[in-house]
Amino acid sequence: MKTVNGYKTQEVTNIIGLTQRQLDYWDRTGFFRPSIAAGSGRGRSRVYSFSDLVQLKIISNLRSVGVTLHSLRMIVKYLHNIEGLEAPLYESRLVVSGNDVIIVNNNDELMSVLKLPGQGVLCFVLDVNKIVEELKSEIEEKQHIA
Repeated sequence: MKTVNGYKTQEVTNIIGLTQRQLDYWDRTGFFRPSIAAGSGRGRSRVYSFSDLVQLKIISNLRSVGVTLHSLRMIVKYLHNIEGLEAPLYESRLVVSGNDVIIVNNNDELMSVLKLPGQGVLCFVLDVNKIVEELKSEIEEKQHIA
């Protein structure tokens, strides 16, 4: 299925579930361009890398939970310009919260991307597995002392 240097449009549509029309529109408008080969000119196929496929799958998932194309454009622009990411959706960890998309930066800080771009978001993520392991450890330790 994979071409020698990447994935052609038809392969991408089969793998990701996007339409050729979407991929064409996103390429023509500059929202998402294939990184290996553009489809410019008659008979030239667009060729996408694996990183492109990951980003397109993320776009597809974000669209399926209600993130608009306009919001996606803002997210990609923010991640590229502010965070300095070359493959923004591939290199970031995103959280969808209501009508905002939040990036988890390298310091595990949460930053709004849509509502208040760059603004920190106060939120707690509990790692239940870690809590369970710590609790088991504490119980075991207390039982050995008693």
